[in-house]
Amino acid sequence: HVPHKAREYRVLQLKALVEIRNEYKEFEHDDRVLFELGYKIESRSFDLDPGSAELSTYRERSRLFFMELIEHHPQSEFVPAAWFFIGEQHLFDSGDPVQALSAYTAGSHETSDLAPYTLDRIARCHFAMSNPEQARASWQRAVEIARERELDDELVEALIESARFADDPE
Repeated sequence: HVPHKAREYRVLQLKALVEIRNEYKEFEHDDRVLFELGYKIESRSFDLDPGSAELSTYRERSRLFFMELIEHHPQSEFVPAAWFFIGEQHLFDSGDPVQALSAYTAGSHETSDLAPYTLDRIARCHFAMSNPEQARASWQRAVEIARERELDDELVEALIESARFADDPE
């Protein structure tokens, strides 16, 4: 669990972000504030027990901020990350690869910093839905992007291994 001081700082950050939202309705960087609110609340949920009612409440609150960001600032640089976190909630909280795939796909922009990770999650959803060919294609594209961007070799190897697994899950 997170040390007490870190939790205190996170609460102070959340209060400051809420104050900005409430006091400055026409704030130029509203998209960043919405993303930070969603992200900070989502991060707080990692400290909670899986399956707890409190966890569900935090996840729902973070999703509301992410959806407001997506609806009011569709061109924002933060939209792909917001969709990614919504996909994570569907995949890992409710175990719903169909809903997760929908969210990951909505935020799948190959120019995004998250592109290799999003494609990995898209592949995992396809694999869970018994679509190994689509899974393999997504993993292969993730590998291509990771290599083009010269990302960590361990990430590239993990993606390659996942694609191999799609070929032979035994």
